[in-house]
Amino acid sequence: MDEQAEAQDDIRAIDGLLTAFGDAVVAGKVSRIRSMLCQDTVSIFTGTTGRVRGAEEIASVWAEHVAAWSDVSLERSDTLVRIHGDTAWATFTWTGSGRADGEQYVVNGERWSVVLLWEEGEWRFAQTHSSFPFTDWASLKHEGVV
Repeated sequence: MDEQAEAQDDIRAIDGLLTAFGDAVVAGKVSRIRSMLCQDTVSIFTGTTGRVRGAEEIASVWAEHVAAWSDVSLERSDTLVRIHGDTAWATFTWTGSGRADGEQYVVNGERWSVVLLWEEGEWRFAQTHSSFPFTDWASLKHEGVV
């Protein structure tokens, strides 16, 4: 197999991993999410959780998230994958909805960037980072601060 064909196979495998990750989040399958992580993964979550290190600790955060939500839907878009050797990185956007505390929420454009490593014959997450676009600059204003 030539290099270009191998690269396309890797891109398809990574796209499949990203799809499986989203499906696991929607289904609340924390063990499936855990299986996609390198042992020493680092995740930076949207919100106040901040940086979390280690696959077990990250799986615990996901367990809290999925326990709090129901009727979750996610759609991934704007996916870009790059590969260099046994390291890959990708960016994508999630748009979705769900229910928490009896309320319906809609999230438009949660941005993700991930680093993946080829480990034990498959691609796994080595680092994840998610964030929301922020447009409410007025809420950041502090009176009397220069």
